[in-house]
Amino acid sequence: MPAKYIEFSKLLRELRESKELTQRQLAKKLGIPHGTWAGYESGYRFPESPDILKKIADFFGVPVEKLMQAAQEDEMLDGSQLARYIQDARHYRKRISELATKLAR
Repeated sequence: MPAKYIEFSKLLRELRESKELTQRQLAKKLGIPHGTWAGYESGYRFPESPDILKKIADFFGVPVEKLMQAAQEDEMLDGSQLARYIQDARHYRKRISELATKLAR
């Protein structure tokens, strides 16, 4: 079975290598099994929950949208999945903004 998440997996590999981490080290830091991360990075798997996608984005300091854009390039997200991820990203952005405002007071 050929990998189907090529752009997404390339982005994940670039991000991981920029931190000079092995797949095993990164999986441990993210709290996910090594095989799960290896599946993401090889292009055979995609995070099943928006929370995992958010955790990856936060770890690397990139917007969730950047990860989703790579996934869209692979044309692997159906409309309902994409809508859910976008809604979650907007929710997280709004909460972060609210918390930043509270902290600034």
